[in-house]
Amino acid sequence: MRQDLKAVLEAPDRETAQARFAVFRERWQARYPKVVASWARDLDRLLTFLAYPAPIRPVIRSTNLLERTFKALRRRFKVVEVFPSVEALERMTYWHLARLNAHWGERTVRGFLAAREDLQHLFAQRYPPFTQKLDITLSPPRY
Repeated sequence: MRQDLKAVLEAPDRETAQARFAVFRERWQARYPKVVASWARDLDRLLTFLAYPAPIRPVIRSTNLLERTFKALRRRFKVVEVFPSVEALERMTYWHLARLNAHWGERTVRGFLAAREDLQHLFAQRYPPFTQKLDITLSPPRY
């Protein structure tokens, strides 16, 4: 079953993914009807990542970053056995997420540099190009 679902998720385009899902459905419908029904019901949403450039699809499809975030939060909260209030828990959650965001914000996600032009074209309507000319004059360094 895992290999058949992996074939669906690794398809190069939506049409191929839907064809591979049809094969998956035929093969597993009798044995796991609830799983197949769940995938069939949400297939359009599950294949949304195929609208993006190929180099970044594994990053979009993956839940690794989300799982890593929850693991870090659990590890942080395990040290504090009792919070004095809900607000204290919210503050600590916010602080830790802001810290993780700052740390991960400095990293370049694998595949995004290769897909940069495609992403700019894909989101041209949503994010118009920056047209303001910057006047930057560089002065020679002082020694």
